[in-house]
Amino acid sequence: MDNKNEKTLFWQITSFILFAMFLVFVGANYIFNNCHNSIYCLEYRNNILYLITFCGFMSIVLFVKYKLKTLSFMKKELEQQLEKQKREFENQFNIKKDSLLNEIKDREEAEEKLENSLNEKVILLKEIHHRVKNNLAIITGLIRMQCRQIKDENIKDIFKSLQNRIKTMELIHTNLYSSTDFTQVNFNSYIHSLVQNLKKSFDTENNVTFQVSCTDISLTIEQAIACGQIVNELITNSFKHAYTDNKKGTITIELIQKENLFTLIVADDGKGVKHLSQKTQQPSSLGMTLVYELVKYQLKGKLEIINLNGIKYQIDFKKTQ
Repeated sequence: MDNKNEKTLFWQITSFILFAMFLVFVGANYIFNNCHNSIYCLEYRNNILYLITFCGFMSIVLFVKYKLKTLSFMKKELEQQLEKQKREFENQFNIKKDSLLNEIKDREEAEEKLENSLNEKVILLKEIHHRVKNNLAIITGLIRMQCRQIKDENIKDIFKSLQNRIKTMELIHTNLYSSTDFTQVNFNSYIHSLVQNLKKSFDTENNVTFQVSCTDISLTIEQAIACGQIVNELITNSFKHAYTDNKKGTITIELIQKENLFTLIVADDGKGVKHLSQKTQQPSSLGMTLVYELVKYQLKGKLEIINLNGIKYQIDFKKTQ
């Protein structure tokens, strides 16, 4: 309700009340001047009271109407304010929603680019491991071909040891090529591949059995390469010295993990070693020197040799990240 309508209704109520008061005044004056007949005066007075009652009733009706109009006006204003606030809220909501959608879109695009970049790096790493594996395989193949032309058995053994050492590194890259994690090597899978290669190289008559217990332990690439080379040298020594004259036996390989500490055990039930260096507790050979150097400088661990009913090598080292 605007101000013009409000004023009009206000003057209507005021005029009606003034008119009613005027009628009451005229009626009362008339009664005062002509009140000779009491019955007539009583009837006229009643009419005046009816008129006053009617005027009062109409005044109340008009007042209620005025209040209803006022409430209607207030309601309309509140609805308009509510609608305005609703539109403002919707605008702010749409702005925030668009901003959030753009942010989500940008993040999805960034994640997609990051994923594509990661996939490219994974493919690149796989290709690198594949090429390194192939190059090492070519080297071992060339050494094998050269061995066939060598008549001296001692020199042939040297080339065979070299071939197995290179093959040990090749198997690491073969394992990584087929893996989804390029920072860890599943030692159980790796050591089984290494054992098969050594059996093929030394145990053509299948006289030696292997007991491998490594569960699903994973090592870093550096530790896996060092452990693989150590196992290669120790098993090679077992074939060369513990099981001569086609003697049957068992070689045990274990890798035990207790929290951040690993224990690698390689043992055989062969002849054992008759001469050990008191200073380093290791036989004086190139292979064992390599084992000792790998334990000390690569694994930063401790080597213990138990020469009883065969020979047992126990290497303790800590897990690296």
